[in-house]
Amino acid sequence: MHAVQSKGTTLLRVDLENRVYQRGIPGNDTITFGVPSFPQKPGRIGRRSLESETLTCFDSAGGMDVVSEAGFSAYTLAFSAGRLSALAELLELPDVTWPLAMGNSQRFPSASRLHLLRRQLASVFRDVEEGLVSHQALEEELPCEILRTWFESRPASYVAPNNRSRAVKKALEMIRANQQSSLTVEQLCLEASCSISTLERAFCEHVGVSPKRFLTAWKLSGARKALLSSGECRSIAEIAADWGFWHLSKFSADYRDFFGELPSASRLSAIR
Repeated sequence: MHAVQSKGTTLLRVDLENRVYQRGIPGNDTITFGVPSFPQKPGRIGRRSLESETLTCFDSAGGMDVVSEAGFSAYTLAFSAGRLSALAELLELPDVTWPLAMGNSQRFPSASRLHLLRRQLASVFRDVEEGLVSHQALEEELPCEILRTWFESRPASYVAPNNRSRAVKKALEMIRANQQSSLTVEQLCLEASCSISTLERAFCEHVGVSPKRFLTAWKLSGARKALLSSGECRSIAEIAADWGFWHLSKFSADYRDFFGELPSASRLSAIR
């Protein structure tokens, strides 16, 4: 087992000689991705098959419940949710903090994209072994490559025709253009020119969660970003209202479910 750490990033390579059962929970506000090093015998994640040609996301909600076969080899990359969220915004990708609320998930990258990611990971480890640790690779290049791979890959159940793909694209464009509006699923359906059932199916196929779940995660992430800003002077209630949460107790409960702490705790950490 080899590991290297840099600001906000932990990269680990695991090589197993025997069949191993691993169970645990990543730290709060941490998103961990797993990438098998090469094609190999499938393992198991929870009750599902863990294929070798996938990119897997482990989170603080779903935890890690994995069975790996003898000879299994993989990279795991743990990032702070805040760091990934900032990079996603820079790359004009959807906010990635929503996987924290949806449990573990898998995506199937294209063969070329997965090959590129594996080559980049192997290159970083060669640099580590030679004492040439690239902090830029760990802090910027790898997280950006993981994000691009994740959003360019298809979910495990992906079989969506073009009309559902367009519906998701329209809905996400509306969400990004109205970040602090109290959008509803019905409004997204009007924008996407589709029924609620069509949008539900499209989001589950393309994004991995329902549009309602995505909207909730999106708004909570926006509120969290404001709470963690050292220059933010508004009260928790004002920030919650700006993101469409009118009942403070419900906002606090949802926030704790998503991020493992109350809004007041996030505010205190920003002040310190």
